[in-house]
Amino acid sequence: MKNLSKTYNPKDFEERIYKDWEESGDFIADAKSKKPSYTIVMPPPNVTGNLHLGHAMNNTLQDALIRWKRMSGYEALWVPGTDHASISTEAKVVEKLRKEGLSKKALGREKFLDEAWKWTEEYGGNIKKQLRKLGVSCDWSRDRFTLDEGLSRAVLHVFKTMYDESLIYRGDRIINWCPNCGTAISDAEVEHVDEHGKIWYIRYPIKDSDRYVTIATTRPETLLGDLAVAVNPDDERYKDIVGKMLILPLIGREIPVISDSYVDLEFGSGCVKITPSHDPNDFQVGERHNLGQCIILNGDGTIAEGYGKYSGKDRYEARKEIVKDLEEQGLLDHIEEHDHAVGHCERCKTTIEPLLSKQWFVKMSELIKPARKAVETGYRLIDTAAFYGNEESVKDGVIDSKVCRNDIFITTKLWNDDHGYDNALRAFEKSMKNLGLDYLDLYLIHWPIPLAHRDDWQKTVKETWKAFERLYDEKAIRSIGVSNFQERHLEYLLNNCNVAPMVDQIEIHVGYPETSVVDYCKAKNIAVEAWAPIAKGKAFEIPVVKEVAARHGKTPAQVLIRWCMEKGVIPLPKSVTPSRIEENFDVFDFTLSARDVELLDGITEVGRLGSHPDSCNF
Repeated sequence: MKNLSKTYNPKDFEERIYKDWEESGDFIADAKSKKPSYTIVMPPPNVTGNLHLGHAMNNTLQDALIRWKRMSGYEALWVPGTDHASISTEAKVVEKLRKEGLSKKALGREKFLDEAWKWTEEYGGNIKKQLRKLGVSCDWSRDRFTLDEGLSRAVLHVFKTMYDESLIYRGDRIINWCPNCGTAISDAEVEHVDEHGKIWYIRYPIKDSDRYVTIATTRPETLLGDLAVAVNPDDERYKDIVGKMLILPLIGREIPVISDSYVDLEFGSGCVKITPSHDPNDFQVGERHNLGQCIILNGDGTIAEGYGKYSGKDRYEARKEIVKDLEEQGLLDHIEEHDHAVGHCERCKTTIEPLLSKQWFVKMSELIKPARKAVETGYRLIDTAAFYGNEESVKDGVIDSKVCRNDIFITTKLWNDDHGYDNALRAFEKSMKNLGLDYLDLYLIHWPIPLAHRDDWQKTVKETWKAFERLYDEKAIRSIGVSNFQERHLEYLLNNCNVAPMVDQIEIHVGYPETSVVDYCKAKNIAVEAWAPIAKGKAFEIPVVKEVAARHGKTPAQVLIRWCMEKGVIPLPKSVTPSRIEENFDVFDFTLSARDVELLDGITEVGRLGSHPDSCNF
């Protein structure tokens, strides 16, 4: 008998057994199988380098799920793949070339693409080797790369289909622009960093007068693109100059003084320069007043042609020149030190610029229909969030329904990028404009630990809640609360607040009842709302759910919603389908017995479906 080795050599054993698994086809799913199906699509790792511990944990969890389902009699498919992550990969290749004494520009397009494909092949192949080292039981016969011809054709097909069905349109909108990467980036790709800066107070002369108005700005170079100065219609200080013309400093262009409720009476001087092409809020003001556009920045962050000695200069170099010239002409009133959050490209860390650009957009007007249908059906609680991007559609849907405002309870939520006292106040005002409301029924902190404040979430939440308390005291909000807060988050907030949260909106459904959090909230007189009360449909086929539904002559969805109600939890079912909107509302003509509730309480197959507040990466 061969003696066993006294030490474990993973290379000898694990590579051999994984090869056996793969060659025997143990992980290949049969599309024609009669077994119930279960599929996971691997979130494709970016080919920007090697896997990290986060990938290892994520894929281990997926592997456990897929193996469990496979052994439970399901035809289980785990689809692997990698993502080209064009901008991130480009940044990595550019950095590699820089270290080699080369540049993207010097190489030219074709040779640079060759280098990018070499990088992809190297790191994409290495990632697959690393995944195999982890022992993942995915179906490698279905391996995909996001630039595979078939996937690219599918993207084009869907895009064209959406265009043909008028679901997408092209228009000018303010986007986040990275001058270094030379591309638009999403809000999720912007990192906000607290920086020490300045506020410059600039005098704008009133035409045919010896008077002037003072404008405060953190970006004096953008005055080149100013098309108006706005004041609040209720501001008595400036009522006499609304409609008059100002002389734009350094440029000499005449711009009007306009009246708009966007302006905060108490912030700065009460006068706001409007630069529609370089600020998202100014863009909206410009649209309301038909100001037009004036783009003053090139894609590389330099000043565009037509601005004399400033043209061609880097934005920060131009800023210095502009400030110097303003001071020499007696138009610089004063300068204040100022700390504020500045957006940076998460890849190259360059300060981003808001910039007008032609982009494709999904037509959100279709969301009006579900909102209107919900209200017509009898729903009176409308739950939305800044992050959902549908606040304006909710407004239009409610208006179309013709239901009295006082009869509708509207909730929205503060997103993670807007934590902090001042940020929260500004985000609230933006949401109120989007919703078209004079007051809000309920405002929630969306997540307790945003990624950017993970190390100091207590301090950040405390500051954010102070803003909520102020809005509550001013009666701008009828109720304030939180979302996705666990017991420890709630306890900290309760120990550091003047007004206790009135609501906690968390993930609750059969298989994930969050009993301890619910009990804690009840003890503290905090109402609990359940998002995903029907478990995103994951529980519809569970035998116990079907059994209880059949006994009551109801659908599984109706039983799951009723279960929440029996628990003393407010369910918030989500649907855009008219028939399901009606179905989810039809839950008031039956109750569940104690035995029904007990059976549903015993379900364990579902578990958490969303992110955990302590580990979410957004």
